[in-house]
Amino acid sequence: QVVDEVTQSAFVSLWNRAASYRPEAGRVRAWVTTIARNALIDRTRRRRLSVVPLDRAGDWPAADSAPEQQVTDRERHRDIVRALADLGDDQRQAIELAFFGGLSQSEIARALGEPLGTVKSRIRLGMQKLRRALGPTNGEF
Repeated sequence: QVVDEVTQSAFVSLWNRAASYRPEAGRVRAWVTTIARNALIDRTRRRRLSVVPLDRAGDWPAADSAPEQQVTDRERHRDIVRALADLGDDQRQAIELAFFGGLSQSEIARALGEPLGTVKSRIRLGMQKLRRALGPTNGEF
């Protein structure tokens, strides 16, 4: 169903933009591919935000890892959840949308109805607090 929707959207865009095609700018195939790619990106951005905060995420860690790794992963997960809980709601929400929701800062700003600069500041300040709270982790954080 999604493929049909994206294909239809791409063909409508092609039809509406046919007059804008310039042969000197490139091949028809590249132009059509770009329009199809943009239709898919637009469809992906229109989906409803479905973000699961880290503290409610599924099974942690992977069941097939070594027992020592499972313990380490569980402790790390617990520490991250605590550190996130210590953030202000605004900072936590922005970080969850960015890292667990996969949204760009511009998309977060639109979703929250906040200026882009505000979102950037919240993420930066929240990440600084998380770094202080979690400390070094093998160069990962």
